[in-house]
Amino acid sequence: MQRTMIILADLLLICVLAYTALGQGTTSRVTGTVQDVNGAAVVGAAVTLINEATGNSLTAQTSGSGTYAFDLVQVGTYNVMVEKQGFKKFLSKANAVNVNQPTTVNVSLEAGGVTETVTVDASAEQVQTSTSGNLGSTIEQKTLESLPIVGTRG
Repeated sequence: MQRTMIILADLLLICVLAYTALGQGTTSRVTGTVQDVNGAAVVGAAVTLINEATGNSLTAQTSGSGTYAFDLVQVGTYNVMVEKQGFKKFLSKANAVNVNQPTTVNVSLEAGGVTETVTVDASAEQVQTSTSGNLGSTIEQKTLESLPIVGTRG
């Protein structure tokens, strides 16, 4: 009986550890705001996220406040293309997406025809300015083992 309980406890521990390991995540987010040159939100703009390595793409539309978001984006380098009738097409190249580090690509659309394109070949390094819930870090095992034991055992 006691042996069965130990086996069940071990099995439960293995399941919990496997669930924790799978929950670490390998994706991130790409977000931004689309505005015109005067700073007004552009509603209903088509935003396309294109993986440079694979050519796979995702599409979204800007909300009433001009924002867009792509969740569960795989790690890689992406192009962001924005189109809206009455504005020049916008293309931002080489936007790096890293695990659990949201990437922000804000867009300023210029008035013009969709056949004209404004291309941004390099963008500044993005800085995390808010807590979006996509923050994470790794703690070395040695650091964990050196933590003091608090409670009834020490």
